[in-house]
Amino acid sequence: VGYKLAMMAYYTSAITTTQVRQVVSYFQTRAAASSITATSVQRMVYTEGDSISSQATSWPFVLQPNLSPAAFVGISALGGSTMATMQSRAAALDADLPVLGTRKAILTVLIGANDLQSYPGGTDAIAAAAYVTDLQAYCLARKNAGWKVVICTILPRATPAAHNTRRALVNASIISIGVGTYWDKIADFGGDATMGLDANASNVTWYTDGIHPTVAGYAILEGLARTQINSI
Repeated sequence: VGYKLAMMAYYTSAITTTQVRQVVSYFQTRAAASSITATSVQRMVYTEGDSISSQATSWPFVLQPNLSPAAFVGISALGGSTMATMQSRAAALDADLPVLGTRKAILTVLIGANDLQSYPGGTDAIAAAAYVTDLQAYCLARKNAGWKVVICTILPRATPAAHNTRRALVNASIISIGVGTYWDKIADFGGDATMGLDANASNVTWYTDGIHPTVAGYAILEGLARTQINSI
């Protein structure tokens, strides 16, 4: 197609964020010596949550080439995560902020698939309210640390019924709270007619197992998230 390979790097193990910055700086210097302009990407998008955001087919993995302005993407989400385990990673997440320098740091948050149905509270309404309170506290702390936060409303599960009952309450609260204090943008996954209705989770076109979206389903979520991220 007419392209020429200017340089490439190969690593036998994972490298740190600091090492990545060193490599980028080296590449930019080499590019300049060859009269190639290599601008530095000025946005970084991290994703936090559970396996819905961490599988190899998940929406964050197809997000990066579609972002405009361009951004690096980091996956902080881990399979099996709950509100508590996500909170336990907060300090390590915030520790990356100084390394990002002047880049705009954007964090997406999608949590609830693993623990919302069993969250303590006695009744669905009380448990959902407690979940929202904890979600607000987590997101506010990230904003205060320096992140721009995109909150994603919770997706359905085929079972148990308590998940969908509670997520409806949580999602309604997120939308009602709106943007500003706790989050900068809302990616309304749970409000999408194809991905967000209770019955959608049992549709094998959009969900593989009643919890995790298919490739086609993830493509819809990626578009919803990208629209909000691009607007920051």
